[in-house]
Amino acid sequence: TSSMISLIAEMAGFKPTVAIGGELADIGTNAKLGEGDFMVAELDESDRSFVYFHPELAIITNIDWDHRDHYITFKSVTDAFAEFLAHRKTGGKNIVCAEDPGVQELCAEYNIGECITYGWGTGWDWGATEVEHISGGGVSYMLNRKGQKIGRVSLSVSGEHNALNSLAACAASFEMGIPFEDVKRALMVFSGAKRRLQKMGEVGGVVIYDDYGHHPSEISATLTTLRKIFPGHRVVAVFQPHRFSRTAALFKEFADALSIADRAFLLPVYGSDEKPIEGVTSKLIFDAASEACRAHYELSADFEKLIDSVCAEAHDGDVILTIGAGSVGTLGKKIAKRLEELKAQEPFAGVQ
Repeated sequence: TSSMISLIAEMAGFKPTVAIGGELADIGTNAKLGEGDFMVAELDESDRSFVYFHPELAIITNIDWDHRDHYITFKSVTDAFAEFLAHRKTGGKNIVCAEDPGVQELCAEYNIGECITYGWGTGWDWGATEVEHISGGGVSYMLNRKGQKIGRVSLSVSGEHNALNSLAACAASFEMGIPFEDVKRALMVFSGAKRRLQKMGEVGGVVIYDDYGHHPSEISATLTTLRKIFPGHRVVAVFQPHRFSRTAALFKEFADALSIADRAFLLPVYGSDEKPIEGVTSKLIFDAASEACRAHYELSADFEKLIDSVCAEAHDGDVILTIGAGSVGTLGKKIAKRLEELKAQEPFAGVQ
């Protein structure tokens, strides 16, 4: 969402200052000092530091109980978001995704003031109707403001989550005074941020993608998106759990999310700055899967063994996704390289 807004403002001539987590492919960096009046910043709740910011426009895309090393209960998460919104500048506005359960709870339980809402249909301030998922990539929809059609928006990036993200960008751009035609033009060419469903290669009919998703809801959204843009194709997920605390808290949800894939490979937990927790391994996710799904899961000890396994059974038409917030981001290119080597062999092995 922050990347979309950054590109819209840049292409509209607003010369924004930008500070976002993922590298914006269209600008080639994740931070940029601009000459204009706007700064677009991506914040998250991970260490609660976001409450110290004072935005003019505060956009909340979703609220999940994710960083459980900092938040004991879900209420402590919504408390933090309510504090964040309370710190916006005088006259500032809230833009929230009305479809998200966490946002709904925030709006119901706290006095956060009037919000600009976005979601599906025409019941919100900004809504998407007539949604079309494009085979091979992309999504388009009719943009509505307060129930009135504004015009059709086409995205080269895929998925319902990106359609919702673009609604937030449309709402923010309107408040920033950016004309719709400039918004539409920028969204049409927006190619995403690195590690956000980023295409890493295509070999012998096998397509490899990489994604930063490390929460069950993110994994579900990404896998569902691949299902829609590659209907009928086999989807293979390579997942590296991120943090022992998150794995301990959400292993059942991870198992459910990965069940969307036809085949799932589980790497060891990437601890980041956490020390191991006794009994917390990727096997928790494996064991939590249903008996039917477990037959399609495989525990991998390390990168090399995983690459061997994934490439040995790859077939024409497969969609391979590496996903997680850790070192798994380096795997996509390695898988593509190995597939190229297999493709060059005689007799032909692996990719068929």
